[in-house]
Amino acid sequence: DSLAEELREELEGYELTRAARRLSGFVLDELSNWYVRRSRDRFWATRPDAETKQAARDAFATLHETLRTTAALLAPFAPFFSDWLHRALVGDSVHLADYPLSAGRMGCARVGGPRPRGARAGESAGSSATQAPESDGSWRAPAIAGRA
Repeated sequence: DSLAEELREELEGYELTRAARRLSGFVLDELSNWYVRRSRDRFWATRPDAETKQAARDAFATLHETLRTTAALLAPFAPFFSDWLHRALVGDSVHLADYPLSAGRMGCARVGGPRPRGARAGESAGSSATQAPESDGSWRAPAIAGRA
């Protein structure tokens, strides 16, 4: 949550190097050196009991969500790699997904803050778009003609 907010603020302030280093530090220190190492036993789940299996599922679900969010946060810096990672995890392009926001912020998740009400991706506040947000508050890219 705080990482997404910090990166958004850095990107809005055009502090790209600082934002990239902050994300790199998270991946190396928090995700790889702390979470993955701490959860190794849960990933392997060598005991056949139900509690161990549930712990393994929970550990993998947490890792999946963390990698999905990391791919979205990484997209401005490494668009091809982040798209490959997101497609491997979710099945669609990271560039069609919303940019993560912290839980304390409402509205569309994109760099630059919430979109004006009724604006589509890439449109300015003065455009004539009439798209409303999804029921969960997120925005979806409009369908491209000829594509489902």
